[in-house]
Amino acid sequence: MPLIKEKRIASHSRFYVWEMSESREELLVIADPEDAYLASLDEISHAKRRRELLALKAMLRFIGFDEKISYLPNGKPVVNDTIHISISHCDQYAGFLVSDCACGLDIQNKNEKIALIAPRFCSLEELGHAESSEDPLAYFTALWSIKEAVFKVFGEHLAFAEEIHVQPFNPAVDDFIKVRVSRPGKEGEFEVRKEQVDGYFAMMAFLE
Repeated sequence: MPLIKEKRIASHSRFYVWEMSESREELLVIADPEDAYLASLDEISHAKRRRELLALKAMLRFIGFDEKISYLPNGKPVVNDTIHISISHCDQYAGFLVSDCACGLDIQNKNEKIALIAPRFCSLEELGHAESSEDPLAYFTALWSIKEAVFKVFGEHLAFAEEIHVQPFNPAVDDFIKVRVSRPGKEGEFEVRKEQVDGYFAMMAFLE
């Protein structure tokens, strides 16, 4: 079945993961998109992005989510003031998070490129915690995913290294990670939730 994960997160959210293993023709049958949606896909030049959006449409149709999704100028997907969503794609997976509070989802797999750019998104303390961990690449990957999830809650620029502060954690064990945002006017404490999907990190942040 293409929907490989469905889970209630606390009392306010549901998390879904779709494995994009179908052909375009199979996705079209599941998604049953409107002509206008197909026309909008045709305007996208990147084939990978077209496939991701079609897979998302198929997943939403499959789970019965029929609310209209629009996008803010900064790219954040929105529904309305009472239904909040976040979307993430990584390799063959499409993730969808729906909540009654502002939320952010990021799915990420271990990637050497993330470790190479770590000084751009980590503080000196975070770099030290990662480099002294049992699996630095997993730590850096989890850090990136955590900060992406928090960033998506706001949908606006946050300085990853200077304004999103992740407390030390064990990516193999800890399912809840403490995070502090220090931007003036956006200060707050988060407890980011970790799920794993076939070895991929799925990080979820909520503004409760």
